[in-house]
Amino acid sequence: MTPLTLCMIVKFPPIQGGVSQQSYWLAHNLARAGHRIHVVTNALEAASDYRMFLPAAERRHLEGEYPGGGFVRLHASDEAGLEGNYIPYANPYVSKLAALARDVVREHACDLIWAAYLEPYGVAAALASKLTGVPYAVRHAGSDIAGLAQLPARQNLYLDVFRHASLVITAPFLRPTLERAGVSHAHMFAVPLAAYASAGFQPDGPGLDVDALLDESVAERGPWSRPARRFDPALPTIGVYGKVSDFKGMFEVVAALGELAAAGRRFNLLTLVGAHGPGPAALQQAVLRAGIAESTYALPFLPHWMVPRFIRTCTAVCFWRTASRSPSTRRRSASRCSRAAAA
Repeated sequence: MTPLTLCMIVKFPPIQGGVSQQSYWLAHNLARAGHRIHVVTNALEAASDYRMFLPAAERRHLEGEYPGGGFVRLHASDEAGLEGNYIPYANPYVSKLAALARDVVREHACDLIWAAYLEPYGVAAALASKLTGVPYAVRHAGSDIAGLAQLPARQNLYLDVFRHASLVITAPFLRPTLERAGVSHAHMFAVPLAAYASAGFQPDGPGLDVDALLDESVAERGPWSRPARRFDPALPTIGVYGKVSDFKGMFEVVAALGELAAAGRRFNLLTLVGAHGPGPAALQQAVLRAGIAESTYALPFLPHWMVPRFIRTCTAVCFWRTASRSPSTRRRSASRCSRAAAA
């Protein structure tokens, strides 16, 4: 297989979310296969509520060099040069990304431009492709095709991004809809899930140094206060992570742990949740009501490659994804999970 040089215009860490995670693993997996990957992103400009906390020792993982000549290199926009403001002003993400990508494609003779998510990445890819003559591929997610692509004022633009792409990465069940919108069936393609896989999710390996992380991230914990006692890994540790939601069982776990604390049982609750929206503050209030604030260690939102270490630190991780469970069922399940881990 001849190695390719790709310009990937994508969400990327430290941006949170599934598209960022999958773009990261795809870039590094392609580099492991010998391809040369130049990532163009505005990730370093993401608002704090949407950013991961990158410990200093983890920042080197954004890029990488691999046997066989493959690599991942980062080209990130920043807020410098905004003295050329215009009225009405908005951060010109499309222009920034397209300008970066244009220069990267020409300097490094890229074979393909790859974009993930329509706004601003897909639009920037279409523009960079037009300027350089290099074909582009665009991958949509659920929220952009179900939300952004339905906005009448921009729908034709987004559809043109699909129509002019050499490859459209989409789910098979959406192909008839895109075909009716003028996207060639021959240009539609599905990337196998293995392309986004990480070898890091293994049962064996190191855990987290919870106290060191809390020391380093002192400015990243938002409303959460740090318990007076140091983290004790000898105690049962219950973990919850991800976005805070009424349908993930986090509040039921907190309530069940409150019952255990009232009965004199000792444990750690280790949380790894995002800061966006009202959910984290609501979870913190639930922790206070349950009387377990001194047993709760709230980590900032860490990069996904550290999640295996988080899981290994826990005795049990509690998570329910389905919205079909009744509240009473979630409470009973959370209580069983908490009691089993604290037994």
